[in-house]
Amino acid sequence: MSRSIIRQIEQREQDELKKMHGVVFGFPYDPEKDESRFYPGEAWACFGESGKIEAGMCNHVYEIYFDGHAVGMGGIGGVATYPEARRLGAIRRVFDRVFEDSLEQGMVFSVLYPFSHHYYRMFGYEGVYRRAEITIPMDYLSHIPRNNSAYLVSEGADRGELYFVYDRFAASRNLAVRRGERQWEGKVSDQPWKTKKQTYVYRNQAGEARGLATVELAGGFGATDLSVHEFLWLDFEALRDMLGFLRHFDARAKVNFHNLPADCPIEYFFVNHNKIERRENRHAMARVLNVKKALELMRYPESGGRFSIKVTGDCIVKNNGVYTVEFSNSCAEDKKADTGDADMEAGIPALSHLMLGTQALANPTSSLLPGLIVNANRQTLERIFVKKLMYLGDFF
Repeated sequence: MSRSIIRQIEQREQDELKKMHGVVFGFPYDPEKDESRFYPGEAWACFGESGKIEAGMCNHVYEIYFDGHAVGMGGIGGVATYPEARRLGAIRRVFDRVFEDSLEQGMVFSVLYPFSHHYYRMFGYEGVYRRAEITIPMDYLSHIPRNNSAYLVSEGADRGELYFVYDRFAASRNLAVRRGERQWEGKVSDQPWKTKKQTYVYRNQAGEARGLATVELAGGFGATDLSVHEFLWLDFEALRDMLGFLRHFDARAKVNFHNLPADCPIEYFFVNHNKIERRENRHAMARVLNVKKALELMRYPESGGRFSIKVTGDCIVKNNGVYTVEFSNSCAEDKKADTGDADMEAGIPALSHLMLGTQALANPTSSLLPGLIVNANRQTLERIFVKKLMYLGDFF
């Protein structure tokens, strides 16, 4: 492995990476039928002495929202190594190069969907987004008045209101992807009669677009479930009325909501609770790539203050050190030193967890985050590291 080369994959080499994915993940890959392509500069690999790909991954370029700012994010996917090349450090070397390239592009965060949380903590990631999957009998919506104020987005329809609802919802939640044309591709069907996927935009009585729902009649004709893939609301009225709209699918016995943020208050609208099936998981892991930049962009209280953080043990060496932050009027300025004492000590997994707002430092369970130590100034730190709204509805 010492003579291996880490570099971006060229367009002509994409088939080789996909063949490796087919072997490693068990996904059938037929070059004659597969027309998908990686975007230039997003696929990386470790090439052995023979020139053959031994390990690789993709680092998809996104923007996400973080405390009201749109910042660069790398969406890691397709992390794979041929069995004969495993446990030789190939993936670590690819990660090192991908992190270096991400910082050169100005990215602030990196996100992935793990096969093992334990494995990816070695690279600084921590579980951050808690999503809820909820299944209810359709008659749990029976007390909500039926609503007819939603329209189907289909061929030739103006998508302006659809984009407006998503953008307003996303901008208020950390991790939410700032979607452009590329990110919307495949999420909304222009021909729902072909795909079974239907997207509706809800308007309130004033004619304002305030919610969206993407649903699928799972299983086709005669099936019993309605699958709801995306369900976003801008106020509680929209949430209630969109549930009333779903009553028009009441030939279905059950409703399956597949990706609700865990804070969604949807259960307050159900007439019964005894047959709710609810499952939560840490749906994604994330890590901060540029600690200094993230500290500058974080949302701070209007009343001023000062705190310091010591970051240790990161594989991105430039992140390690002591950061002193002074803030006032919701803005901050940070200075970094290589050594010194600090109010709080944290590794990148714990710091990422707190920065993104998965939970508040004031929550007693925060003391269970590995490597997190509060030495002093707890009152100020608890004003800074609070629980925040989050959403992630994009996969990579």
